[in-house]
Amino acid sequence: MPGATPETKLVLIPNITHRAIPRLFDCMAVITNRRFLFVRTGVFTAEGLGFDAAKALSGGMGPPSPIDYVNEPPDALAAREGALSIPFEAVSAIVLKKPSWDSEAFLQIEYRDAQGGAKKFIGLVAPTADQLKNGKLEGRKAKEVRALIARAVQDVLRQHLPPPLVAAAKWEA
Repeated sequence: MPGATPETKLVLIPNITHRAIPRLFDCMAVITNRRFLFVRTGVFTAEGLGFDAAKALSGGMGPPSPIDYVNEPPDALAAREGALSIPFEAVSAIVLKKPSWDSEAFLQIEYRDAQGGAKKFIGLVAPTADQLKNGKLEGRKAKEVRALIARAVQDVLRQHLPPPLVAAAKWEA
């Protein structure tokens, strides 16, 4: 397409956990000027366990990912095994729910797949271990750190998503 704007990465959001029970997938969220990309960085099984127990037993993120999120083109990231690509035009709803006293915030994206079927992405927006540790050193409780991370993700989404998606989104963080 001559004259078409090339796809560019706008922002990276680390430590999103995609709830696809019985497995949970740790992801890096990459937001481009055209779509959401959720690229797997680790996997753990949660069958019969609560989220925290499954993550603790599995060791969390799994082995470090050899992905260069900054320099790898969006199409290459989207082609990786287990990656999920959600074009903005397919999104029908976005909800960011605030964290409760014992859990992370939820990011829910409702969209239509390529065949027109209704789909839902549900991800937990979790602080990294370093963010929790630093928060503790600053005298913050884990709940407060989770809330700060949820608000930071909300700010990033509001800044980088197309205005119609921002206007229609439900921000509960």
